[in-house]
Amino acid sequence: MTDRRTFLQGLSLLGLGAAAFPGVWRVGRPRSVDDPFTLGVASGDPWPDGVVLWTRLAPDPLHGGGMPAERVPVRWEVARDEGMQQVVKGGTVMASP
Repeated sequence: MTDRRTFLQGLSLLGLGAAAFPGVWRVGRPRSVDDPFTLGVASGDPWPDGVVLWTRLAPDPLHGGGMPAERVPVRWEVARDEGMQQVVKGGTVMASP
């Protein structure tokens, strides 16, 4: 079983992986920008087997809220390593406006 510190370290690599591999976040249709997470990613409320991740998809936050007024699929991955080679969890969720 993974301890909380190791799990949170792995989650911190999520942001690094997103920066290193911007194409990972593309699902469905192409984006007009490289980084949809311009406002960052935060985490909190850790449990032994989970954590809450929060972000706001806003490639252009000062233009009409930053995203279209429709739900968009977002693919996520958590890896043990900075290079995102040892992915331990992943999935796709729908982000709502």
